[in-house]
Amino acid sequence: MPNRLKELRKEKGLTQAELAQVINTNQSQYGKYENGKTNLSLENAKILADYFGVSPAYLLGLETEFEPVESRETQFQMLVKDRKLSLREISEDTGINYSTIGNYNQGTRIPNARNAAILADYFRVSVGYLLGYEKEPNLIKAEPLILTKLIQELSFINDKKEEVLQEYLELAKKEQVILKQIKEII
Repeated sequence: MPNRLKELRKEKGLTQAELAQVINTNQSQYGKYENGKTNLSLENAKILADYFGVSPAYLLGLETEFEPVESRETQFQMLVKDRKLSLREISEDTGINYSTIGNYNQGTRIPNARNAAILADYFRVSVGYLLGYEKEPNLIKAEPLILTKLIQELSFINDKKEEVLQEYLELAKKEQVILKQIKEII
């Protein structure tokens, strides 16, 4: 039995490219999922099922009965809405990529440890609350954005360390080539 990706996509008036972004793939790969040439991973099936508000079994054509699945707002979505913040503003204030913030807001991605710490500090809540593991926000009363700034600085240092290491490796390769040329001359 074929999956219902195309049917659900057309009902919502979406393009393959738009849905490909939801699961972080390209349009060509998404088209293969839609046409049944490639099977969806369980993770992507769950993401798309949540996106369409259906069960993964219905999405994959394993169930014939449509039972709407209640869409549950994430803590991140509630914090954004309650504080009347724009995603662009959050991105600029935290240094987290705008599209990544958009994915968190759509519920298609969960913040990694680094971004969860930054966002929890930004919203002044615990990481557990931000990720939906705690019901109470456990407000943080730390100095504004100190943790965020420290984590950003550590990330910057780590990025620079990677660049320096890459440069070192390139220089080592060049050194080997020069030494080989010298040996050939001698």
